[in-house]
Amino acid sequence: MNISLGLKVMNITVAIEQLKLEQPELYRAVIYHGIMLERERVLAHLNVAKMYDSLPEAVEAVAVGTPAKLIPGELIPYTLLHDTYADIEDKRDQLEAASGYL
Repeated sequence: MNISLGLKVMNITVAIEQLKLEQPELYRAVIYHGIMLERERVLAHLNVAKMYDSLPEAVEAVAVGTPAKLIPGELIPYTLLHDTYADIEDKRDQLEAASGYL
């Protein structure tokens, strides 16, 4: 690990511990907020992927930390996720059709 990166991580860890000790309510609020953001990201992947029969791909995307971004003004929430999982479904359907699976 890079020394400066190691020091940065140590400083962040110390700051987190200090916040936890000095302002426990704020610490809990920040942790809760992070949990809710992560929950929203995971559920967005899973719910959208379910529509396209692409749960295995969604599980992989969640595991590697792929963001689920909302774009201001989009008509359908998570348009980019819909596009991604629709493309996966289309490619899978094409492969199945080419192999005579259908």
